[in-house]
Formats: sequence, structure tokens, C-alpha cells
Amino acid sequence: MNNPEISGIVSLEDLPKEEIFIGLKTEFFSELKTKIRELGIYTFVREINVNEGHIRHWLSDGSLIRLDILFKILNYFNYNNWEDKIDFFRGKKGNVIKNPKLPFSFRNKSGVRLIASILGDGGLSNKDIIYSNTNEVLIKDFISDLDNVFGRVGFYVCKYKRKNKVIQVVYPPAFLRYMFDLLGIKIGEKVVNNPKIPAFIYQLPSECIYEFVSKMVDDEGSINVKGRHIGIVSVTEDNHHNSNILSGIKDLLLKEGIHSEIYAEKPYTSIRGGNRIKRKLQINNYEQLEKLYYTLNIRSENKLKNFNTLVNSYLQIQYSKKRCKYIYLSKMKFLENLYGSFNVNRLSLEVNRNIGHVRNMIHKYHSLNLIKCIKPYKAGKSPTVAEYILIKNGNNI
Repeated sequence: MNNPEISGIVSLEDLPKEEIFIGLKTEFFSELKTKIRELGIYTFVREINVNEGHIRHWLSDGSLIRLDILFKILNYFNYNNWEDKIDFFRGKKGNVIKNPKLPFSFRNKSGVRLIASILGDGGLSNKDIIYSNTNEVLIKDFISDLDNVFGRVGFYVCKYKRKNKVIQVVYPPAFLRYMFDLLGIKIGEKVVNNPKIPAFIYQLPSECIYEFVSKMVDDEGSINVKGRHIGIVSVTEDNHHNSNILSGIKDLLLKEGIHSEIYAEKPYTSIRGGNRIKRKLQINNYEQLEKLYYTLNIRSENKLKNFNTLVNSYLQIQYSKKRCKYIYLSKMKFLENLYGSFNVNRLSLEVNRNIGHVRNMIHKYHSLNLIKCIKPYKAGKSPTVAEYILIKNGNNI
């Protein structure tokens, strides 16, 4: 029997079948309709032990059918591997998922990012699943991750102002909260539940682990340039002896050779009632911060800029030949993340070196196959400089 918390995969069989309603593709619906009418509706409902009204209503107008009833119908006619016959499905109310990607796998970058989104700036209530943020990029990423994991997901967005910022709240179909509940993220307030990171994430490849951590930094993290560390915060009620989220992130980082520490502040009284504790996971070691700079996929532009400043605040202390490669590659990555590519003019400003010297360094790294030219130099009345990008083959650091 499948355990989504261990496997990272949710199938239709795992869902609460009386809460899910299915819309079948026209041809398959017509095929089932013919079979049932040939047998006789009265005889058929007695055979599968369902309410006759449900079947007649479904057959008359092709309305949605409850998942538990559909399973009985398909089992009676010995259908297997019919998931591709589903046009869309939904809960008792709300938006639908078109062309669902069954079974739903969270064992990928989008999957772990969705989980981190719920553990971060998202949440699961008894009525809804939400994700809120002021960052437009992170909102779009969340919507894209929904589509990558589930199919074409219907949603709506509410916007409201708080101080000088506009907060966007995304509401996917409410029944999706069952998916995350099956993964081990219980419905309710995170400060009360103190949720754990699903077990299967610890078994995923490094790229997925770094993607999960990246999303947690985007949502709950900070890049402290003066303090020279990365931090991720979590708040729980004070009856919890630790933050399961931070403890889990610490274990994930340790799996990748990154050491961190968790610090707790003094308990405070929340305006919502009860005492709470704010905890912070910190990474301070420069070599490990540098490693994270090249492996994390931070989407917040401000945090990425701060991360670049933090890493290079160390590099500027010792501008030696030994460190030269790291300095140049970090500046190239920074520019590529901002502009999509880098050129000699922008790189010269970043490293504070003359164009001749920087051009020689670009030629050197190009010959070492660390970077590649995506747009060559163009002469003429309106000359353009060559544009480059890093070659992401894992051997350039």
C-alpha cells in the first residue's frame, strides 16, 4: 500500500474518495454510458450497490461523478489504467484541475518547492490552501509549480495593501490540502502543528534538496551581509522543544556537507494568544556559504543581490590568484542572474578592473570551457559586445 509521506507520490486511490468529483472525457463517458444502459440502470445499481439517483443524474447530463462511485463502476467493468480518461476533477466546490498529471509526483524540483511553499509563506486551513507573498516572481513560481505537479490548476488571487506593500494571496482548489495532509503536513496552524519535512525528501538527489532549501530561504530566510550569515526562521508555540522544519533543514544541509546551528529567542506572548518561540537556523562558515551561493536557486532578486555582496565581501579581502577564479565566476553568475548573460563591459565594472584585463580573463575561461559565447561581437556602425553565459556542467567551480 502506498504511503505518500514515504514515496512522495499521491494517487487517486490515496485521496478521500467521497470528497473528490471527476469529469470524464467525452468518448470514455459515452462508452460507459452505453455499457450501463445495455445492462439496465436498475440492474446495474443493484450490482454495484450505489444510489440509483446518482447514476441517473450522471448519465442524463454528463455531470461530475463522485470518485468512490466511479471506482465501483470501473471495477465492475474491469477497467485498468484509466487515469488518462479524466478530463478534470475537483472537490465538492471550487476550481478544477484540467488534464491531471496522475499519479501526482512530488519527487522533483516543482514538487519540493510546493512543499516548501506550504511550510513557508503558505498554509493549510480547514477550508482553504493558500500561498501569500509580496514578491511577484515567487507568486508566479508557485502557480507554475502547481501546474507542473498537478496539471492545469484553476486558482484565484486576492490582493491587499499592508503599509507600502501589496500582498498577493493565491487560492488553489481547496481539496489540494488533502494532498499535503497525505504527505505529512497536517491541516491547521503551523505554529501549533509544528509540521515535519516529508520523509521522502531526505532520499532525493542533491538538486532537489538544494531547491527545497532555496525556496525556504526565499520565503522564510534572510541574507545578513553585516553579520555574514544566512538565516531561516520558524515560529512555534513554546510547548514545542524544537522546530521540526528547522531541524529537518539542518539534517538536509548536513547530508550535503553544510553545517548549521539553530538558535532560540526568548518566548513571547502572541496577540493571537499563547506563548511562542522564534528560532533561527544560521550558516556562518564562508566556504559553505560560497558552496551554497553556487548551488542554491534563490529567486528573490534582493536576497540574491545580498548573497552576492555577502560572498564577495570575503573575496575582496584577499584578491589572490588562488581566489581569482572564484571571484570572476561569482561575478559572472551574478550578472547572468540579473541580465541573462554577461559581457566585458558589465564584468569590468563588477570586478573593478580595466576592460583589457577582463577581456583576457574572459578568453581564458572560454578556452577552459567554463563559459560559452551566446552572441558574438558585431562590428559596424552600431557595434555590440559579445555576450556570455556560464557552462553549468558542475566542473566550473
